[in-house]
Amino acid sequence: NTNTTSNSSDSKDNIFVTEDYRAYMTIGRRIALSLSRDRWYNRWYNQGKYLSEEELGRKGKPAKLGGKQPGSGLSSGAKEDEHENEHEGERTDDSKVTFFEMTKTNTTRNNPNYSSKKKKKEYVNAVPGEDSLPTRLYSPFTTPLSQMGDFGLGVGLYFVTLRCICLVLFLAGLLNVYNIAYFRSDVYSGGQNSVNFDGSQSVPLILKGSAVCTQYEWVHCPSCTNSQFSDAKYRLVNADDNNNPVFALKNVCDGDISKVKMVNLGTILLVTVGLMYTYWQMSKKEVKMDIDEQTAQDYSIVVRNPPEDAVDPHEWVRFFQDVVGASFVDGDDDGSGSGSGSGSGS
Repeated sequence: NTNTTSNSSDSKDNIFVTEDYRAYMTIGRRIALSLSRDRWYNRWYNQGKYLSEEELGRKGKPAKLGGKQPGSGLSSGAKEDEHENEHEGERTDDSKVTFFEMTKTNTTRNNPNYSSKKKKKEYVNAVPGEDSLPTRLYSPFTTPLSQMGDFGLGVGLYFVTLRCICLVLFLAGLLNVYNIAYFRSDVYSGGQNSVNFDGSQSVPLILKGSAVCTQYEWVHCPSCTNSQFSDAKYRLVNADDNNNPVFALKNVCDGDISKVKMVNLGTILLVTVGLMYTYWQMSKKEVKMDIDEQTAQDYSIVVRNPPEDAVDPHEWVRFFQDVVGASFVDGDDDGSGSGSGSGSGS
């Protein structure tokens, strides 16, 4: 699953030799290439078929000055800089479209309009076994969100949604800092130090700052019944004894203040606006990613309501040639009459 170049000029004709930079290789590939120099790993070692130090790949990284990054001659559908082919004209290839990525910049060192602020990194997928240009894997840390569509429209939209949701939740967390500080203060619940009368059990750290109340008192409650406290029977005493008064455990924490209400209301509004923003971003990025990634769907026409007697392939060929200049027509074998045509418009 890596791009290599076969060396057939000597006895190592069965060994794949690479000129890729080691910095762009996967860890597994580096290990495999290094182990090929060991007798116990390489069964052709005794025949002299092993890689030398120079054949394990280039050290360092390719220079960026005086040219472009690896794969800069490939086109991904974006508008190419007018000076690009002056430096890498022999490496223009529009067919590299599958697993690995190649980076490119739309400017060159000699471009008078070059500006670091305008520098834009784009990626073009390379086919398995690509050996005419240097390649490397997509970085899990530096790959731009705009290039996630290379893995499919659904993958790109997933990361767009993930970024928007993270932003909304982060802002909501900042907005609730006041509530967290208030609930942890002595004013609300005595610092939330204990959940028992004797102080034997402290409030878990993850719950501190929440609305959990640790301040309570017993109050007389003549109308209270056991059915009302079925989930917390410990909060009611003497309910079955007609001779003694009934007492219930009441929280005395004051969480019903105007500032807490305003923060909660602001959080609801923020999340609502954030979800609307997320939907807008997804719609916007969906169009952009669909334009950037060319697929057969972009050049296909599907007739969903063909006549029932339209079963002659030659008739469909003539139809699509008249409409869009079709080069290929495919119909169902069962003669149902549905068909599709693809091709560039004439």
